Amino acid sequence: MSTSDSRVSDTRSAQDSSSISTGGSAEQQGLSSAIEIMDKLNAIRAELVDAEEKQCAVEEQLFGEPIAPAAGSGTPFIEKPFGTECAPRQKRYLTSAGIPRHLSSIVVSIALFDGEKMLFACSGIPLPYGRTALRLTRFVTSARLATAYTSNRNRDDDLRVKVRLPDNTTTGGLLGLYDQQIAIVTTADLPSLHEVDLNPQHRKPSCGDPILAVGRAFTSGSLMAASGSLAAHESQSRKPSMWVSEDPLTEAVFGGPIIGTGGRFLGMSLPIDDSDDFTGRNVMFLRGVILLNRLRHFGILNPKKLDFRGYSLPSDVFCASPSGFRREINRLKSLGYPMAPPLVLEFKGELLNRFEGYFGGLLALEGYPYDDPPFVHENRVWGQFPNEVVSDISQRVVSLKSFRGHVRYFACTGLLIWWPESSGACSVILTSASLVRGHDNEYYIDSLRCGDSGVGCHDDDDHITNLRIEVSLPQNRTVTGTLEWYNVDYNIAIVSVGDYVCACRPENIFNAVQMPSRNALPTLGRRKFPSLVGKVVAIGFNTQKRLLMASMGEVKQRNKGIKLDSVGEVKRRSKRIKLLGEVKQRNNGSIKLDCRYLKLSTCKINKAGIGGPLINLGGSFVGMNFYDGSEETPFLPRSKIVEVLKRVVGLSLPSRSLNGRPEHIEYGARGRTRKNRWPVPEPYWYHGLLELDMYHLPEFRGRTLL
Repeated sequence: MSTSDSRVSDTRSAQDSSSISTGGSAEQQGLSSAIEIMDKLNAIRAELVDAEEKQCAVEEQLFGEPIAPAAGSGTPFIEKPFGTECAPRQKRYLTSAGIPRHLSSIVVSIALFDGEKMLFACSGIPLPYGRTALRLTRFVTSARLATAYTSNRNRDDDLRVKVRLPDNTTTGGLLGLYDQQIAIVTTADLPSLHEVDLNPQHRKPSCGDPILAVGRAFTSGSLMAASGSLAAHESQSRKPSMWVSEDPLTEAVFGGPIIGTGGRFLGMSLPIDDSDDFTGRNVMFLRGVILLNRLRHFGILNPKKLDFRGYSLPSDVFCASPSGFRREINRLKSLGYPMAPPLVLEFKGELLNRFEGYFGGLLALEGYPYDDPPFVHENRVWGQFPNEVVSDISQRVVSLKSFRGHVRYFACTGLLIWWPESSGACSVILTSASLVRGHDNEYYIDSLRCGDSGVGCHDDDDHITNLRIEVSLPQNRTVTGTLEWYNVDYNIAIVSVGDYVCACRPENIFNAVQMPSRNALPTLGRRKFPSLVGKVVAIGFNTQKRLLMASMGEVKQRNKGIKLDSVGEVKRRSKRIKLLGEVKQRNNGSIKLDCRYLKLSTCKINKAGIGGPLINLGGSFVGMNFYDGSEETPFLPRSKIVEVLKRVVGLSLPSRSLNGRPEHIEYGARGRTRKNRWPVPEPYWYHGLLELDMYHLPEFRGRTLL
């Protein structure tokens, strides 16, 4: 090989080795970068888990029910037989229609377990099926089961209810409603069972009548029966309220049926007192007609409605906290939400009209712990703004929460605005007065006082509590807010946060083109504000994840050609609007806001967007958003907001005065009795299969064939 060939070969070898080295270095750098990102994400995940555990611990301390520290504290329950064992088809009973059935078909055994340890067992009776689309099988049993359940709750939260069926199979059950005497256990998707006939019998039972009490053992599944006679309590002389057995009885008889002469169902057996040690032959007799009325009071039989909107427990009725949901229940209490109706949590129902959740496109702010926000429709809405507008919005939109004690009272969005006062300009927050207005009386904000301790309010028991305001600022900082001014008629509130907003960019909502004014006001006359034509965007702030939310739409123009000729026509139309609003509320949960200065946009928001700004694509403030549960968003225009606020513009903040109390902004004609309504859709629980009537036939519209 020549010298030149050798040089060429050496050069190529050097280039090849260099490229290999460069490629390997790039791959190594990419791998190192990926490992670094994964380590960062794992660290963030660990921090979030730790923060969640700490929050759950605080909520457990504040809102948790008194429970045992750990499992194993309950004493194992030992089943004992009573009476004589019966063959499955040996005994029969007659329905109110005279149809004979096997007695075994209407007796089950219900037991409470902590892991594999039995804590209690008694009998139960199948009830008629309900009307819900989700086929539920309900059993009525003794309230002693609920007593055992509540007394054995522990931090492991692993209590389970099981049902031994007439065919000797077992299934899981859910303990729900109970009172001092009876409890309801529910299962789903069971094969058809023979429910007990609760129709009143022709002959009323009397003292001395012979009866047969029946129960079932859980472990063996055997059917047991004991003979006895009805008797009266010492305080009663005629109506039987107990029965006396010929043989010793055990807890297995509780919750079981009582059969009278001719095989008629008379009622069920219950313990006479709350004693845990049961040894005796006297048992309470709950007559069938009383049981029927009690079940109707529970809402078990033929409820008036199936939906859960506005649900509350019947008087003197309790609901067992479902096992395994302790943290969820504590969180609901801390957020001020209603407790779930029976079975809704267990069957994965949904809480609607919450303050949480997202709308529109999302923009992560400083402090957002993840790489990318969750995907939501309209995710490109932020790309419609110039960069400087996005920067301004992110530095002037805040989130506000009010608390009554440790319980959240309300949550909404606010806008940092420039505020001129006598001592110079400062920054305050423009938001909705719903943050501090009463739930029962929306026109009433009582016992108000400013300061870090919050706004004093009367609760339902007339005790003074502090309504504390908490503000989440754009700089990933949470501070205490102070209510300064408010107007309940136009739902406007001004909140200050001291000097914590020095790095923010407040909006000057008073800055507009000056127009000639009939009123000789030195600072504010008639002003020309941004046009309400074109695209607009509703902004909200999700505090949980530090996300800005934006929904784009257009301002709806009023229908032209509608002319009201007289005051009477105005009243008639107002009445029609009110009726339509009430129908709308019943149908889909939306409510009626009746302020005549409100306008509508097609932006879609949720409750978190209340008090948030409506802006145009140039970033100019157009109005303040509200929420009525509909597909459109009502907003109060900027011109009306400025018109109300100009009554106090230039004044010092009330918190800096000697009085130190928030002040109402007087606006409007004196003596005006009509006030604008600003209700907010209340949160409620929903489960489609538990609220759908299986017998409901939807109305089909079509042509009539002749």
